[in-house]
Amino acid sequence: MYAKIRGMTETQDPIGLALVNMGVVLGAIWISALTDRVHVSSVMSICSVGAASAVFLFWGLLASLPMLCLFSLLYRLTAGAFSANYTGIAQRVKDNDDAADTGTILGFLAASRGIGAVASGPLSEALLHTQQWQGQAKLGYGTSYGPLIVFTGFA
Repeated sequence: MYAKIRGMTETQDPIGLALVNMGVVLGAIWISALTDRVHVSSVMSICSVGAASAVFLFWGLLASLPMLCLFSLLYRLTAGAFSANYTGIAQRVKDNDDAADTGTILGFLAASRGIGAVASGPLSEALLHTQQWQGQAKLGYGTSYGPLIVFTGFA
């Protein structure tokens, strides 16, 4: 939908979808390898800063198909692969408490992600209907997606 309001054609839409999927796969491999070598809190910081930068710089300033493709790839490389941190988080908890159950830790992490996914639907819908910045800001920020872009970047 966003690609359409920015003037992208229906034949260009699958390119963004392919890059989203490619970003998740590459990101999961990269984040998993990084979690094995670097403290998990550092990896989480890299993911967070990378995702926020992709949102603010490439989605917010989106003006062309190449920028949409770059955003799709970079965002999913960092934010989409965030769950690859879960094993590193579980390991750090186990390092501090031998009695901690890995399955329970992973279950809580997955549940929190699920709660966020469910809550983000109505919240995103509400932000899309605000129309607060439409026509008043530039590029992606000046569309109906402007408030959603800012919220996503900070979240």
